[in-house]
Amino acid sequence: MTSFREHSDVELVRAFLRGEERAFNEIHRRYADKLQSFVYKRIRDREKAEDLVQETFLRISRHIKGFDQTRNFGTWVYTIAGNLAKNEMRNRSVERLVFFQRLFANTSGVYNERLMNFKDEGPLPDSLVEGSFFFGALRLALCKLQPDQRQVFLLREVSGLSHEEIAKVKGCTLTTMRKHLFRSRMNLRRLLASYGW
Repeated sequence: MTSFREHSDVELVRAFLRGEERAFNEIHRRYADKLQSFVYKRIRDREKAEDLVQETFLRISRHIKGFDQTRNFGTWVYTIAGNLAKNEMRNRSVERLVFFQRLFANTSGVYNERLMNFKDEGPLPDSLVEGSFFFGALRLALCKLQPDQRQVFLLREVSGLSHEEIAKVKGCTLTTMRKHLFRSRMNLRRLLASYGW
């Protein structure tokens, strides 16, 4: 049985393309831990990093036939992982925008107009300052919520848990959880309004 430990990356690619599945196992062994560390440093979420590394290897296996063997294989692998990490961070930015849109869904147009400044469109310096003040006010408002309200709010709006999942985490009924969530949103709006938002 052939050992692939001493093979170069390109030799592993060629072996895999010949149908030797164990060559891909060596590629995985060689890069998995490094990619995990590489992706985690960019997104700071271990579980999501694991998902993205798995997706990286799926894409490698799917597109390896198109890999230019005159290029550096490691660079190609890290490019795939890096692009997935970038997409993840971009998606998080969109999710944050949706989060604030949901938060202020029933408020005046002034809120929504200010909200638009958080899009990545090269905002002017005064918009950046306004944004930093807003996030400071939001953090302060969150700290002033009752602990149950704050926890339920963060579990729902930041972590994205379902109502049922939050009720399990809190060990309460769905009705109680929904009351906490409703009150947290109302209190946040009130507090932010008192800070001029």
